[in-house]
Amino acid sequence: MKGVGAVIAAASHRVARPIIKLGGISLIRRLTLTFHKAGVRDIVVITGFEDPEIKAELTGEGVVFLQLEDYEDPELIESFRIGLDYLRTRCDRILLTPVNAPLFTYATVEAMLATPGAIVIPSCRGRAGHPVLVDASLCEPILDYAGPDGLAGFIRTTPAERRWVDVNDEGIRYTVHDMPELERLLPSADESLIQPSCGLAIRKAKVVFDGRTLLLLKLIDETHSVSGACRSMSLSLTRAWRLINDLEADLGFRVVIRSQGGHHGGKTRLSEEGRTFVAAYDAYLDEVTAVVARGFRDFWAKVEPLIVRPAADV
Repeated sequence: MKGVGAVIAAASHRVARPIIKLGGISLIRRLTLTFHKAGVRDIVVITGFEDPEIKAELTGEGVVFLQLEDYEDPELIESFRIGLDYLRTRCDRILLTPVNAPLFTYATVEAMLATPGAIVIPSCRGRAGHPVLVDASLCEPILDYAGPDGLAGFIRTTPAERRWVDVNDEGIRYTVHDMPELERLLPSADESLIQPSCGLAIRKAKVVFDGRTLLLLKLIDETHSVSGACRSMSLSLTRAWRLINDLEADLGFRVVIRSQGGHHGGKTRLSEEGRTFVAAYDAYLDEVTAVVARGFRDFWAKVEPLIVRPAADV
């Protein structure tokens, strides 16, 4: 099992509004928090017009940034294609959503992930919405699709199995163009975001390894480039090499193998010891995350009845 990934399309200059705030939280951060709470770790954000602002907003969230160069008025499927191409060998299933649909809940995502099917779509009161869940086997057909109506056209014409999941979540139906409805749903949506925030790090005199260094090493092994990895996670090259050198000094073995440039440029990759270390840390992180999630559910079950909520407007 490779796990689940997510693609958030936030590139369009004309349509996307990733940084505007709803209830004091930006749309892009809301979606990231929702996916994190549902247990989705591999999150790709497709940036464009507001690339620097999005990266600043999500610093430290462990997401990968990929940029759509033609962001003036792209079709939504173009952003999804970039993310699907990146995730297709890394994940078994992939969630797709535009940034302008920010209020579906983590419970909806969990219900979708529990439903088998090549394509899974949430439905509330007979109306479909976001996000859409696709099997990784459909990445290639979506990349090749040349018909009308983008992703909706592909879903309508593909012979792949489609499943609709009934959810009690009006947030799947509304975008930033339905602001009165989003504001009506905001209190319950905010409450659904509550989750533990527990970073895992290894330290000696100082932190040796954490989630950000983990992402850096994974991206280096995928891109064979430290600079390419830095671009995908909004990290300076100087900072990246400092993290690598400090880690190797503390561990006592080579983690990253550097090769000279030559005519075609050099390639950088993880050593076998580095790959073993990353895989072991990944497994350890999964175990810790599961324990924290179980503990938080028990804790919240005791605490939630004590919370006094404001009375609803009549």
